[in-house]
Amino acid sequence: MQTEAFQLAAHGDEFEARLAVPDDPDGRGVAVMPGAGHGPWGDIFDLLAEDAARDGAYVLRFEGWPTPDDLEAKTLREFQSELVAALERLREAGCTELSVVAKSFGGGVTLTDVPDAVDRAVLWAPATFTLGDTDRLEDALDTPFEELIEPSERRTFAPSRLADVDVPVLVIQGADDRPELVENARGVVDALPDAELVVREGEDHSFRGDDREQAVVEQTLAFLRD
Repeated sequence: MQTEAFQLAAHGDEFEARLAVPDDPDGRGVAVMPGAGHGPWGDIFDLLAEDAARDGAYVLRFEGWPTPDDLEAKTLREFQSELVAALERLREAGCTELSVVAKSFGGGVTLTDVPDAVDRAVLWAPATFTLGDTDRLEDALDTPFEELIEPSERRTFAPSRLADVDVPVLVIQGADDRPELVENARGVVDALPDAELVVREGEDHSFRGDDREQAVVEQTLAFLRD
């Protein structure tokens, strides 16, 4: 595996990015969307990049919000456009089958508008933008995230928004996560036309620990290669 460092361009800005290039590529590409409080480097994300590249897939990671202030200043539309830019870069690298692996906040962002280019998605404990009785995303699209933090109802979307997502989705959720996020994961899977839920007993929101991270990555890669 080789790693190419570059600047990912989206909505007029550029972000540090790295592309894991497999020695024997099979045409698959994976774009990574991390959680709000954890960048795309280190821990489970390094493990994912290494194992996926060994498995034949390109893996693109980018740091869209280096600081909490950067995160809070951005809009949902900007988060969405960064994911689209990452997928386009994978396509330019020659990938013909594109997937997203998204954690927590990144999973919530992905669910608000799954790009047409995506063939599969794996969401690790999706959060922040969650299911609700009222769809508020049109109001949220161009609002700085700091203005959406409270009340949480400003970040909800209706289950009907997921009805047209026509790609397989795997949701991996820790059973000991906050109850509302476990319930959200179940609701997301129920609302998606083609989705599977894996609830990992004894684990919380972050899947911390080498054995736990390895197990989550293995489940992820098994789903992406099907």
